[in-house]
Amino acid sequence: MLSIRPATPDDNARIDELFAQARAFMAQNGNPTQWTNGFPNAAMLQDGMREGLVFVCCDDAPQADAGSGEVVGVYALSFSEPAYDNLKGGQWQKDAPYVVVHRMATVSGKGVGTFIIKELQKQYDYIRIDTHEQNVPMCQLLKKLGFVYCGTVFYSRLGGGERVAFDYVRPVS
Repeated sequence: MLSIRPATPDDNARIDELFAQARAFMAQNGNPTQWTNGFPNAAMLQDGMREGLVFVCCDDAPQADAGSGEVVGVYALSFSEPAYDNLKGGQWQKDAPYVVVHRMATVSGKGVGTFIIKELQKQYDYIRIDTHEQNVPMCQLLKKLGFVYCGTVFYSRLGGGERVAFDYVRPVS
């Protein structure tokens, strides 16, 4: 069973492992330029951890070789993103407060990404996220879970470049 909890500095080594695995996975799957040169890493998440905006997903099922509570995913949240003010080639579905999902990395093949996004969809009415156009698995996951392509954004910092942007508006019941 998967669960989500706030990340702590004790998780840093495992977070770095997840980021390294994600970089290798992306490079092997046609996306070698999104995360490079050690970006991202746990060190850059420390302020977010102190603010309670970095989370880990844990596999709470007992495992013979790893015990229980193995960290199988990580992500950070924010409540604004300056790059989103300059969306090109489209428009956001809403002009309203939103939560942004950043730096999501998961183990492959366990449905962790789906679990994380669905949990966020339960908590937030409006979510925005961006990724590299060549990050096909993430683009497919977002579309599968009801996100809509909205255009492109550009990051000048950290070698960012252009990213495809999506948003999700929780349907009114």
